[in-house]
Amino acid sequence: MFGYLDILDSQFWSNIGFAFLAMAAGCYYLSLAITGLHLKRIGQGQSKHRVKTYLMAFSQSVVCFLVLAKYFFPIYSDKKVLVSLLLFTFGCFSKLLYWNNLSYYFKESSGPRIFYKIVIFSAIFVSVIHIIFYFIEGGGSCCLAPNVINETTSEILKIQVPFKVSSLLQGFQSGYIIVVWLIYFSFFYKALKTNDLAMKIGLGLSVANVFYTLSYFVFDFQYWIPLFFLTDIVEYTRLQRVEINQINNDFKEQREKEAKLLHDISNPLQHTWTRLRRIIKDKSNQRNLDIDKDVNSLYMATTNAIDILNKYRQEDEKFCPISLAINDVIKMYDDVNIDYIPPQHEVDVNCQVIKNTLINLIKNSIEALGEDLKWIKIEVNSSSNELHLKYIDSGLYSDFKKPQNAFKYGYSSKEGRDRGIGLASVKADIEKIGGRIKLGPFQDNTCFDIYL
Repeated sequence: MFGYLDILDSQFWSNIGFAFLAMAAGCYYLSLAITGLHLKRIGQGQSKHRVKTYLMAFSQSVVCFLVLAKYFFPIYSDKKVLVSLLLFTFGCFSKLLYWNNLSYYFKESSGPRIFYKIVIFSAIFVSVIHIIFYFIEGGGSCCLAPNVINETTSEILKIQVPFKVSSLLQGFQSGYIIVVWLIYFSFFYKALKTNDLAMKIGLGLSVANVFYTLSYFVFDFQYWIPLFFLTDIVEYTRLQRVEINQINNDFKEQREKEAKLLHDISNPLQHTWTRLRRIIKDKSNQRNLDIDKDVNSLYMATTNAIDILNKYRQEDEKFCPISLAINDVIKMYDDVNIDYIPPQHEVDVNCQVIKNTLINLIKNSIEALGEDLKWIKIEVNSSSNELHLKYIDSGLYSDFKKPQNAFKYGYSSKEGRDRGIGLASVKADIEKIGGRIKLGPFQDNTCFDIYL
């Protein structure tokens, strides 16, 4: 191919450099695709609405290798028409996957993603039609202009775009690139509102590069170098980092969920063990046993443990009147002075969430105050729009260390392992069903306000 060029000619070395650049970019995209495939396997079963890079990167690597393939044909080979059509098709497909990933990253609604699909599938449809006509009639009839040769002085451009396309295809290309540039600019505008510097730089370069491409196809700028395969390399790299972070967060959430399950299930089980130990101790000391009372407390503890397991198994939510859920917990802690003021009108609530919330709050009160726990007051008020549960214990709010960190996962004022899980679990459960919880003083005492 380069027989007509002098080895000392700058055009020769610029083509060699361009070919190596295309090969290097193709290998890099392929490495991203292989990594993305491993990430896909690791993240199996996770949300569909997330960044996935393996197919996007693989398609872009094919684009780079097709750019490189043009160096293995004679300059004015008819086969370059087919290679260009395949290159355009794979480029469109990689752009669709790339835009979808950006859309998930920027948390767009489904509307823009539908628009992206319309743009890309329309472009692919036009390309496939031209491929079919290529095999039927040849490259000249399907795609090329009457004055077929691209009279350019750039040897890179002569090899990559040796022919002028038909006016119809030229108009389609120009319109498509304008739409592509507008979509890139919209993503760049969204990136400017974030703190993601890599995405800002990458999309900024992409906007400039697409406009540079636009200058050739629309404004006939003759000093264009076809670096379109490098347009999104920064964002591809950044998106794969986002995918890795997503998987790390998924595993972190899973570990926290498991820790919360162990913590929540341990509450009723620990109560059961404490109650049984007291029964055995009273029996050995030949004290009078209130068997009915103890059995009832153990039964409620076991029932609540089953409810907690069902909640984490994500079975159908169980609803019941709020007083029924609260009284079940009070029966479990019948040796604690708990005063319950029910609402004027009963309201159905998520039983598992209310029970688990109160078990955690009562357990915290017992552990924090010990023998100084004189009383607990639970009051529920309901209106047409909201239910308000107020939990107050006899402890002083001023003794609560760093209340602003109370619901932070892993934070605890108590020493020991596996602490700082209970209140974080309570907050997560309440927010999951659309409620909120806050900690504050009620007179001088510690008070949790729960709104559902």
